[in-house]
Amino acid sequence: MGQTKSSNIEFLNRIGANSEQEKPDSHAEDGHQENEQTKATVKLEEMVLVYPLSMPRTPDEIREEFINTMLRSKSKAERDAVIATGLLPVTAAIDILITFIWPFGGLLEIDAVWAYASIRGAKASRSVTKRLTSTSGSGKHDEDKLHLNFSPSPRLAVLEKFLAARCHERDGNLFPYVGSAPTESEALEAIGWFPSSKGGAERNWEDEQWEIAEVKDDLNSVMRKAAREWTKWLALFEKKPEKAARK
Repeated sequence: MGQTKSSNIEFLNRIGANSEQEKPDSHAEDGHQENEQTKATVKLEEMVLVYPLSMPRTPDEIREEFINTMLRSKSKAERDAVIATGLLPVTAAIDILITFIWPFGGLLEIDAVWAYASIRGAKASRSVTKRLTSTSGSGKHDEDKLHLNFSPSPRLAVLEKFLAARCHERDGNLFPYVGSAPTESEALEAIGWFPSSKGGAERNWEDEQWEIAEVKDDLNSVMRKAAREWTKWLALFEKKPEKAARK
């Protein structure tokens, strides 16, 4: 099911999940608790994108490319949402017809995940691109604008090499051998990730190891997906460079 989501949609779904957080009830302390229908939220106000020092572009150029990528992702997500939604009756019918051969089904579930991820990604991309590229329609420009900042970091070289190794594994003809590749632990350390229990008074070793294993699996999944997409893009670039430049 994870294969139905591109890396850009994966990114949009993740920032979309955290773009609005519930604000603490300001009336709770005075004895006047607001009811459940009152849900004040706080929008994501700032996004910091960290990039490697080797990237040969200025922050303004990176910003323009990021916004263009989000716009392209929005169009693709909207298209995929229409296709996936339209296929729901078809996949349901196929699952029913093949029940006697394969009783477990599966097509409907996969299509439903694709539709959900696409709709959610399209919604997140519309919100992000609108707040990045346009001024507020309500007149509260500073409140509605999403501030996008860029920060170069030498530590991203580790993650860059980790991705290069996954790309070489995917297609050794297109991507050169990068030598000794960083481990998952080194990649996570480079991006500043550590278990949630680190530094706490009580640490459960089993829970911590489970959390580390889950994050390593997630890292490998995202990197393999990125490597697959880079391979497809380069193959397209060799045949149709102008079309590849628009993707």
